[in-house]
Amino acid sequence: MKVKLKNNAEIDIYVEVIGEGLPILFLHGGPGCCHESFAPFFKPLSSSHQVIYYDQIGCGNSNWDIDFKYEINHEIEVIEAIREKLGYDALTVVGESWGTYLGLQYASLHPNRVNSLILLSSVGYSYAQIELFGELLHKKMTDEDKKKIKEIEGYESDGIINSQQANSRSQNIYNKYYLYDIDNYSKIIEQPINSEQHYRVINLFNNELDFIERTNVLESVDIYMFQAENDIITPDNIESILLPYIKPNSFTRVSKCGHWIYLEQTDYIISEIKKIVI
Repeated sequence: MKVKLKNNAEIDIYVEVIGEGLPILFLHGGPGCCHESFAPFFKPLSSSHQVIYYDQIGCGNSNWDIDFKYEINHEIEVIEAIREKLGYDALTVVGESWGTYLGLQYASLHPNRVNSLILLSSVGYSYAQIELFGELLHKKMTDEDKKKIKEIEGYESDGIINSQQANSRSQNIYNKYYLYDIDNYSKIIEQPINSEQHYRVINLFNNELDFIERTNVLESVDIYMFQAENDIITPDNIESILLPYIKPNSFTRVSKCGHWIYLEQTDYIISEIKKIVI
């Protein structure tokens, strides 16, 4: 799907629509990841709802060539373009990890376009929480895995591998720390990660992510939050970081689960989404 931004840049965005019924738009994590990591897990929803996946700017199957000055709110323009193309007045939006930031940004700017906002595995509202995520992840890691990460960083700095290869190798090490049950490792779907886009986005967090300044607007939005007990950013963290500002309809702690609720508690979260989107 071609999207023309307000700056007149034209970009190619990959969009996939399956099923019929009330529409649910999914915002993938990252930044820099894509829909492929969670798409199969949410596919059962398409038997009763219309499921809308897309890859954000510079991600997955969307065009990675960004020849304009990127702004985070270009992502908001993309969501609006998809909604308008599909002919909906409003959508249910599901944001996962980084997608929770993006979902809150969208809802704060277009509250009347959001039927419900469902947030899975929130991180926070600024770059500080990205740093906290990294610090808490580092504390979980074994010395052996920390050493492997250092070696990968060395290979990259020496030009032996490029940033994409380094990111992929590092993520394969980090992945097990995102899980509650290591036996679920085989369920992880490998995805292309655009590390350049990842850093492009997070470096703009503090200047361009400003939904926290529109909490009065967010009060008019039905927000449902799910945070896993064993996530890197725990429910207790979110209660102190985000809940003083965001007043959700519900905040649910998910047991026996790490960062990826869709992967380790698939049936549960599908059931919960169905209860909300009726």
